[in-house]
Amino acid sequence: MPDAVPVIRRAVAADLPWAAGALAEAFADYAWTRWVVDERDHRQRLEQLYGIYLKVALQLGQLWVSDDAAAVAAWTSSRSAAAQDELFERDGLIERIAQLSGARIDNVARGIEALLPYAPRDEHWVLAAVGVLPARQGEGLGTRVLEPALADLDARGEPAVLDTSSAANVRLYERLGFVTTAELDMPDGGPHVWLMRREPLTPRR
Repeated sequence: MPDAVPVIRRAVAADLPWAAGALAEAFADYAWTRWVVDERDHRQRLEQLYGIYLKVALQLGQLWVSDDAAAVAAWTSSRSAAAQDELFERDGLIERIAQLSGARIDNVARGIEALLPYAPRDEHWVLAAVGVLPARQGEGLGTRVLEPALADLDARGEPAVLDTSSAANVRLYERLGFVTTAELDMPDGGPHVWLMRREPLTPRR
């Protein structure tokens, strides 16, 4: 009997621990996270950082997971920027992120400064993170866990943006309708970054 096809669903709070762990495993050797997160206890730091970002997506954006705990996609919206700032300040999350970045905190600041001129000025959604457990990659789960939010954005008539430091990811995102709007190298030997944008396939009427 063939294995059951995983169901993609909205996440709930109980999913946050395993989802953060799945992203930490998926991004353990990712160029961007290696640049902005201290190499000491790197895996544990990543898991805690993703726990923060997933909490924000769950409360203020969209968070989708596969029911077999293998794939995660987290989205945030520019419409909730003020609420995000309030959450970060209230819960001391900026300070916590700085602690987890550790010796790479200066790279975080350099990255923010380098990317700031490319920030969209219109209302948009941001693909904050999408990841699949390494053992499950190649099954199409990355595409499937992204599809519900993309369909929702199409129905809303709203664009989406992302950045990636992986050429392989660029090809995946292109298949989903994203186009590269800019490329740049992070300063001081940092990773190459592709900035991408997707216009809604069904514009709002």
